[in-house]
Amino acid sequence: MTVGLFQISACRMARNRYDQGVSTRRITLTLPEELVASAEQAVREGRARSVSAYVASAAGAGEARMSFAEVMSEWQASAGDPTPEQSGQVDEWMAGFVRRQRVRDAALAPPTPPGAR
Repeated sequence: MTVGLFQISACRMARNRYDQGVSTRRITLTLPEELVASAEQAVREGRARSVSAYVASAAGAGEARMSFAEVMSEWQASAGDPTPEQSGQVDEWMAGFVRRQRVRDAALAPPTPPGAR
């Protein structure tokens, strides 16, 4: 599925953009307390290198999802609604994609020092 390959590439680019040393700019954000707590917890648990990396990854993933939604919208306008079988195939593909991303995220997380948990 070409659209799926586009989504994977976009998600990978979004996730890696912050870590690859692309030029950055310091800004100030005001976020709900629970989002800040989630970002700080991700850093403590080793799921993010910093709060900035966590926010950049989330923003990049959102950008990729918006691009994917635009592609899907254009495709649907030209191809019509998917059949129930096609919808089921997409659901299965997306579930597999999410599982693979979780495994990849766990593998890329920095190692947890002994006794940190």
